[in-house]
Amino acid sequence: MKAVLIRLITPLLFWSCPWVFSEEAEYIFSIGSKAPGRVAYEAELLQHLLDVSSPTHGKASLKLDDRKLATLRLWNEAHDGKNTHIVTSSNWQALENTPFEIIRIPIPIQNGLLGYRKCLALESSLHEINGISDSQTFRKLVVGQAEGWRDVNRYQESNIPVVVSPRYENLVPMLFAKRFTCLPLGILEVDAIAEKNEGVAIAEQLIIFYKLEVYIGVTAKLPELASRLHEGLKEIKANGEFDTLFYKHYRQAIDQLNEGERKVFFLKEAGDTQTKADLIHRHPVHVIDSITPTSPVTPVRKK
Repeated sequence: MKAVLIRLITPLLFWSCPWVFSEEAEYIFSIGSKAPGRVAYEAELLQHLLDVSSPTHGKASLKLDDRKLATLRLWNEAHDGKNTHIVTSSNWQALENTPFEIIRIPIPIQNGLLGYRKCLALESSLHEINGISDSQTFRKLVVGQAEGWRDVNRYQESNIPVVVSPRYENLVPMLFAKRFTCLPLGILEVDAIAEKNEGVAIAEQLIIFYKLEVYIGVTAKLPELASRLHEGLKEIKANGEFDTLFYKHYRQAIDQLNEGERKVFFLKEAGDTQTKADLIHRHPVHVIDSITPTSPVTPVRKK
């Protein structure tokens, strides 16, 4: 009888206790078309969060999925929880009025760095863009953005004309076709894109900034994973490991931001009470002007 009980109890213990089950869990992180520097940082951060929580949750590894998915398709996959477990995004407004359930971890992971944008432009337009010196001339820019990006609303609110493409991949060809004059891209990605496309260059004297925070999202099918990452993120924020990892990857980009006399235009969102002084205190750069929201311009949609 005792032998029979042991045979019955052992499998139950094996499956119910994470410290008994030794197989390593694998979680899929969607990297899509993110810039290589951002992927390197976010992948290392997520793996570190899994590692620091392994004593209580067991070993786990990260698998990168580089499929380029439209925003709603990505949310749908994360909601489904089969091929996408983890996402990172600044565009959480896109989840509103959708049936998708994704758990957002309420701690930003990019320290606002993604909000700094440089203009990718035709080489023939560089002198004009670098010569912009005030909000009046700044508003003459026509910018290109991808459909679904949160950035579109910010340019609309600032009364800056926006040309919208349904696909990210079409933006550079549209720049060559002169559909717009400036393609604002994050400082973590713009250099790599400029290097790949002869005939375009970066307007180094002009920087656009707006508040843009990135958060980790986890499929609602795995609430224990969301809790695990949240706990790990709080731990490394408190012990300083987060800052060490952040500056390991982004020190060069931050130092470059502070070089020379670049002109930074701060696009404020409705209800934002930050001043130029607040921005300078947070990021020591020269802010030439802040653009207060006005009557929005309707974006022009191009294919």
